[in-house]
Amino acid sequence: MATVRPLGPTADHGRSLALPQRTSKEACRPTRWLSSLLGLCEPARVTSSHPQSNGTISVVICTLDRPGSLGRCLDAVLAGSRLPEQIVVIDQGDAETTAAVLRSRSSAGVPLVHVRQGRRGLSAGQNAGVRQAHGDVVCVTDDDCVPDLRWVEVAEREHARGPRPLLLGGRVLPLPAEGERTVPLSTRTSTEPATLSRRDPPWRVGSGPNFSVSREAYLAVGGNDERLGTGAPGLAGNDIDLFHRIKRSGVETRYEPDMVVLHERATPAQYRSRRWTYGFGMGASVVAWIRDGDGTAVRILASWGLMRLRRLARARQRDTVVNELHLLLGTLRGMWHGLRMGPRRPAGEGPEDARTGRTTTNG
Repeated sequence: MATVRPLGPTADHGRSLALPQRTSKEACRPTRWLSSLLGLCEPARVTSSHPQSNGTISVVICTLDRPGSLGRCLDAVLAGSRLPEQIVVIDQGDAETTAAVLRSRSSAGVPLVHVRQGRRGLSAGQNAGVRQAHGDVVCVTDDDCVPDLRWVEVAEREHARGPRPLLLGGRVLPLPAEGERTVPLSTRTSTEPATLSRRDPPWRVGSGPNFSVSREAYLAVGGNDERLGTGAPGLAGNDIDLFHRIKRSGVETRYEPDMVVLHERATPAQYRSRRWTYGFGMGASVVAWIRDGDGTAVRILASWGLMRLRRLARARQRDTVVNELHLLLGTLRGMWHGLRMGPRRPAGEGPEDARTGRTTTNG
């Protein structure tokens, strides 16, 4: 089997990061808003009597016209200590360019599945990727990330610890600065493992560039809400919404710092813009939960608001104040958007769905 060395920043390291080892009532219907405030609605629980990892893991990566970043991400996965059984690339951009990236890595010994999707949006892309995945466990990252060499190995280890479905988040650390890209983005830096309760806020799970999940648990809650996330009217928040719904369905949820990806940095202007969209997605998500009769939504919104206000009160630099204000104002605007969103649409049923184009496999 060919060994593929990581490109870009990972080639400078030449090794893995030095890391320490280490369940329903029916949904409420006519009175959802009142029931949400009273905490009366409970989701269906996801349960299983079967082991959640039989040794099969699929990796899902969504890409949009970033062939260099995609190649770097693929090389990191293919250089890992434990190779996945399959890598699914959801391509919403130039299909021929992406196909060339995959063909150049077709000898690595891992099937590379190229799904060409005409519909734009991160949520739609991840949903299509998980539907295409064959593994019992799906590891998800973005094309502008570089997974640690032990990324798949750690996911396999954690999913094998018990028979129940699992949602697992991990650390997101910044890649080295490049030019004006100096600001870390979507970071999760805690080195303390955690098992999360249903009362814990969903942002404690981690963030969208780095998570793994039992495929059946993802599909049982309907996957990503395609009204949310990059490329959708909801702008962001699909990861927080997904984590919340999976966790609330009774799936065991943990944060494991050994599972690491490195994420590209942003320019200061990009970071400020993403503060707004992140807040927008959070506000839209919470209002969507309230409309669905989610009894925990108001408490999570209060927790979110208090956390942001405390950070604003402690801010001493002008940029930090401006960024926090952007996030809070984005949250308020997102809440208004959430009130006006149409009903959640079910994700497509498979690769034959009209939103997903031709699928090819290399390797």
